[in-house]
Amino acid sequence: MEMTKDLEVGQFAGTNEETGPSIQLYDGTRFYLLHPRPEDINIEQIAHATSKLCRFTGHVSAFYSVAQHCVIVSRLVPSELALTGLLHDATEAYIGDVSKPLKLALDMLAPDVLTGIEERIHEAIAAKFEHAWPFPPEIKQADNIALATEKRDLMPGSSKWKDMPTPAKWPIIPLEPEAARIAFLARFAEIVLRPGQGSMPIQLQPAPQPEPEPEPVNAEDWTVVG
Repeated sequence: MEMTKDLEVGQFAGTNEETGPSIQLYDGTRFYLLHPRPEDINIEQIAHATSKLCRFTGHVSAFYSVAQHCVIVSRLVPSELALTGLLHDATEAYIGDVSKPLKLALDMLAPDVLTGIEERIHEAIAAKFEHAWPFPPEIKQADNIALATEKRDLMPGSSKWKDMPTPAKWPIIPLEPEAARIAFLARFAEIVLRPGQGSMPIQLQPAPQPEPEPEPVNAEDWTVVG
């Protein structure tokens, strides 16, 4: 099968020619993977989805979310890059947490396809929140420090990785998804509400829960009147 890096909308079954394939988000928004729009993005979506995504495709000693990882990176970068650090993995709210080895394998089979989709989403997110893009080198440096710390604390039986920086001195204590979601939104508020940073509305209350299904009715409990 011949692979191509050209993204042609017509090759995707079940999509229209103008917008291409899309996913349904938890808040009812539809997100177009090939045509991401800043107006379709909000911080609650990112916090909700990344708090439920486990890093390292789940191969850690305890659940550890992308959202918590992003909070950590935001605290490892200079303060002026804190928002960029917090949102450096925000694309994963829309395409999932694709492991680095899988990204490399996909680039070998279909060069630039996944990278192209991811970069379009990065650009839309950067336009929405007005943070630095392309990422400055400080983001990758902080990301690697977080990675080394995660390896030490959450993957104690893993083999040695090449070119890893010194981990942080403090330990990582994994948060449950809801706690990670709230921590992400709280960190976002802390950053954007600084003097001169403007303000954006966010919610810190629990995420919406589905309505409970009604209890089944037992015919024996019915009372006939008449």
